[in-house]
Amino acid sequence: MIYNHVSIHDRSLSVGNRRRFGHWKGDSVEGAKGSGGIATHVERKSRVLVATKLNDKSADTFYLVTTTAFKITLEK
Repeated sequence: MIYNHVSIHDRSLSVGNRRRFGHWKGDSVEGAKGSGGIATHVERKSRVLVATKLNDKSADTFYLVTTTAFKITLEK
């Protein structure tokens, strides 16, 4: 269960029409069995992609690589 979860159907219109920066979509892609995967984050207006390798498909790993990737991205 996700705390304060908002359905994609209930998001504001500004997210869907891509008129403002700052709305991100995150997802994960699983590789071949045992090979890990990729965490992807795309800013909806600019289409900037932040992608990181996942060594496993646990939520803790996704959180760790995501926070690390954004910290590194923001420091540049």
